[in-house]
Amino acid sequence: MQMYQLKNPAATAKLALDFTSSMLSYSTVTGTKEVAQSYLLLLKGEMGAGKTHFVKALGSALNIANTIDSPTFILAKEYQGSYNSQVVDLRHIDLWRLESLNGLEELGVQVNAEVSEGIQGVQGIQIICVEWAEKLNPDYLKRLNNCTVFEVNFAIVSNQPEQRQITIAPL
Repeated sequence: MQMYQLKNPAATAKLALDFTSSMLSYSTVTGTKEVAQSYLLLLKGEMGAGKTHFVKALGSALNIANTIDSPTFILAKEYQGSYNSQVVDLRHIDLWRLESLNGLEELGVQVNAEVSEGIQGVQGIQIICVEWAEKLNPDYLKRLNNCTVFEVNFAIVSNQPEQRQITIAPL
């Protein structure tokens, strides 16, 4: 687990950019340059702590041209970008309005879904960011195969409304 003390939203955005590059460059399991094809980011934290801001910066790192905003009222949005000549499908899910969820398939989202091939026939990458992931049934994670999962916790630092404490841990 890594913990970051960030002074402002720009620092949060830089962390998201750096994390994206690191996540897509090295396998968390082997430490080699193997790239997983599916990633699930479980974003947890209070309202206004920076979850959507983090996803926006991640989208920027993935060369996504569309504006990324919170899918609170529609639950999920999908974007397509690229990273090192690979197609990247980004799903942004917000569970805030739900009481609980047994699995992402209830929203029509399939982890390890086939992503179209990118340049030079390289298989694409899938990244799913779930805001308010604490509402996702913990047993769901046990059913996942061939997916790299990270838990990203956001906290507003007391008496410092611009500052954040963010922890990132592979599960």
